[in-house]
Amino acid sequence: MDLFFIAVTVTCSLLVFFYLPKQFFTDKSQSRIRTVPEAGGAWPIIGHLHFLRGSKTDQLPHRTLGRMADKYGSIFGMKLGVHQVVVVSDPKLAKECFTTNDLALAGRPKSMGSEIMGYKHAMFGLCSYGPYWRETRKITTVELLSNRWLDIGSHEKAMKKVSREMDSVVEEWLAEHKTKRGIIKSGEAEDFMDVMLSIFENRGLPEFDADTAIKATCMGVLAAGTDTMIVTSTWTLSLLLNNYESLKKAQDELDAHVGKNRWVQESDIKNLVYL
Repeated sequence: MDLFFIAVTVTCSLLVFFYLPKQFFTDKSQSRIRTVPEAGGAWPIIGHLHFLRGSKTDQLPHRTLGRMADKYGSIFGMKLGVHQVVVVSDPKLAKECFTTNDLALAGRPKSMGSEIMGYKHAMFGLCSYGPYWRETRKITTVELLSNRWLDIGSHEKAMKKVSREMDSVVEEWLAEHKTKRGIIKSGEAEDFMDVMLSIFENRGLPEFDADTAIKATCMGVLAAGTDTMIVTSTWTLSLLLNNYESLKKAQDELDAHVGKNRWVQESDIKNLVYL
């Protein structure tokens, strides 16, 4: 009997201290706030979390929320543990949330995790909206998440190294051609860089000096030509390796007109009809 009396007393005390004040002393302004439909089936303490665990045939939480939206509407409330949340499944309502009412939704509820592991709510991804959040987010966006100084993957470093190596080669070619121009004989054939030097000798260029323009143009033409030949040759060899009859015909033609003791010369091309 004593245990029963204690249980009744505890229950009544909880009712007096928690339920009745909420019913009779709630701020009148709170009662005027529009509420959304509440999803049914919440359990004590965990709320609706058991719905999100999925089933054996459907483990995806967004599909569960979609089915709940079909039942309760495009906006409804549910509990994740003791926290009340609102689920929005309509594009127009979502746009309204993140444009017109974005400030109301920009904050984050304070939790024990963000306090202990987030430097007492100092992490901008976990803190409430305000001057501190705006400033730390701006610093992170401008200084950390802006372009390609982190150089993730070291692509920029690799490109700079290749660029220096290529420029040293082209610079050597340019210096060699400049030296040769003083002793070039009349009627001697000129290559592309010689022609470029002749054209830009007495002509100015906008934005870039003559040497830079010559090197850039020569490298552009050279890179385009070699890349085309490399890609074409690679595909040709790949296709030959996958077609034994064609590969055998090409090999027989090479053996007949070139042999196996020397490299193919430009003069052999006219005889290599099939290849």
